[in-house]
Amino acid sequence: MAFSYRLTADARVLLTEYEGDITSADLQRSQAARTELLREVGTVRWLINDFTRCGSFDVPTDSVRSHAEVAHSRLADTGPSLSIAFVVPPGLAHGLARMWTAHVEEPGWRVQLCRDRAEAEQWLRAESGLPLTFAD
Repeated sequence: MAFSYRLTADARVLLTEYEGDITSADLQRSQAARTELLREVGTVRWLINDFTRCGSFDVPTDSVRSHAEVAHSRLADTGPSLSIAFVVPPGLAHGLARMWTAHVEEPGWRVQLCRDRAEAEQWLRAESGLPLTFAD
């Protein structure tokens, strides 16, 4: 699995794109790298996690809770409010993402599952009230 990060020009939105087959270990590596980047930048308040280019999603359902807890503990010091859009194709990955969101519903965190990037970007614009720009 490969993953890449891109920030918007104003460094307020972080886009994480995943490609290929995904395992639990891959998610742990991407979470650690993303956390480090968020700490370095310090201005990110909105996240897009895009899984549309994934092949398979080999993450056991019983590990979803631990992934959510790790994400919460790593992101807790990045700021009191985060809006996180997940772009997830239908099927198992969508179900796992829904389970993840149920475990991270914290005050100040808003999470949305989206069918495509356009929907995720539209939701983040509505959440932020700002004219956020996203470049491909």
